[in-house]
Parts: sequence; structure tokens; C-alpha cells
Amino acid sequence: MAWRVIAGIIGALFLVNAAGWLVNPLSASVGLGMPLLDGVARSTQIGDIGGLFLAIGGLAFVGAWQMNAHWIRAAGLVLAAPALMRTLAWLVQEAAFATFFIVFELVGAGILLFAAGKIDADGAGSGAS
Repeated sequence: MAWRVIAGIIGALFLVNAAGWLVNPLSASVGLGMPLLDGVARSTQIGDIGGLFLAIGGLAFVGAWQMNAHWIRAAGLVLAAPALMRTLAWLVQEAAFATFFIVFELVGAGILLFAAGKIDADGAGSGAS
């Protein structure tokens, strides 16, 4: 039950972050170390980053609500993807190594994947679909 709550809290936090990209995109962008862009670039920035937070939050929250480890596992994998891309950007494109963000993403993904495993072990992992 505790892992379900943890996954739900992580999901809720990501959903709040997604909403922040709509309500106050300037603050959301500054929080990620980037300027708020203009024109189509702003649309892409809000759509892609806000959409990523929406997907992670929705998957984790729905998985926790339905006790469905598959959704929580999917959220963990989606959260791990930016850490991979950040690392590749550093290796291939001379981007700054974003240690804080990479660690945050990997720890969050690890917690979600571990929670999914615990929910599976408790026999409630497939939940209601």
C-alpha cells in the first residue's frame, strides 16, 4: 500500500508541474534552467516539456489509483528517457552535464520501477484496466 501512495504522490507532483507549464511557463522554464522561448519555439517548449510531465504524472497517478504496476513501470521508463538523452547530449553535443536533473530523473525512475515491482510482488500488479 505504501508503494502505491508513493507512486501516486510522484504522479501528482508531475501533474502539478505539467499544469505549471500552462499557468506560469516563465517560472517553469526558469526552474529547469532555460529561458522561455517565443513563437512556435514556445509552443514546442510548453507542449513537449509540459506533455512529458503530463505523461509521467498521468501514468504514475493512474497506475497508483488502479494498483496497476504496468502504468507505474511505464512512468518510470518515460522518466528515465530524459536522463539518457541528457547524458547523450553531453557526450555527443557538448552540452553541459546536468548532474542534478539526471540524478533526479534516475532516482525518480528507480522509485517508480521499484514501486511497480513491489506492487507486482504483492499480487496486485495487473490491477483493473
